[in-house]
Amino acid sequence: MVSLLKMQSKYLNRKTGTYDSKLESRFSKTLLLELPECIIEEKKSIELIPKFKSNNQTIRAAKVIPDFFIYYNDKLIAIVDTKGFQTEKSKLQFKLLRYKMYQEGNEVPIFLPTKTSEIIKTIIQIKKLING
Repeated sequence: MVSLLKMQSKYLNRKTGTYDSKLESRFSKTLLLELPECIIEEKKSIELIPKFKSNNQTIRAAKVIPDFFIYYNDKLIAIVDTKGFQTEKSKLQFKLLRYKMYQEGNEVPIFLPTKTSEIIKTIIQIKKLING
């Protein structure tokens, strides 16, 4: 007998158009309205740890794929990842990302809004980055 129940997403999200969640979709729309002077890239993979060999086994690279990369005047000014809540895995991924950026001398703010109410706060903080 085939189960009629659908698989739940990890974050209990519902896909909205091309976005993984309603929160991500709302954030994208708000970004385009509030920051038209910025260039927005979506879903770009960042390698945190390269693949390597250990005890004759190849260990896969560890990567993170944030939702949005925000550029102003051709310079990355912020990274945003929307989630309904932060898991231990996502907390570790973004801690590693912050460390990698610190090591590279490119400490760009990373915003992790988890609620619709945090979208406006994040936009305000990004506007402050643009206006100095």
